[in-house]
Amino acid sequence: VVRTGASWRELPEHFGPWQTVHSRYQRWRTAGIWQRILEVLQETEEST
Repeated sequence: VVRTGASWRELPEHFGPWQTVHSRYQRWRTAGIWQRILEVLQETEEST
C-alpha cells in the first residue's frame, strides 16, 4: 500500500476493515516495529 500508492480502501476484505489495518500500520511505524522487522530480515539475508 505504501510503496504501490494503492488506496488503503482497496485492501482485500480478509485483512479486516481498512481503517483498522491503517491504524495498526501507523502504530507499528511510530513504535519502530517496521524498522526492526527490516533489520532482522537484513540480518537473516546477510547470514545466509
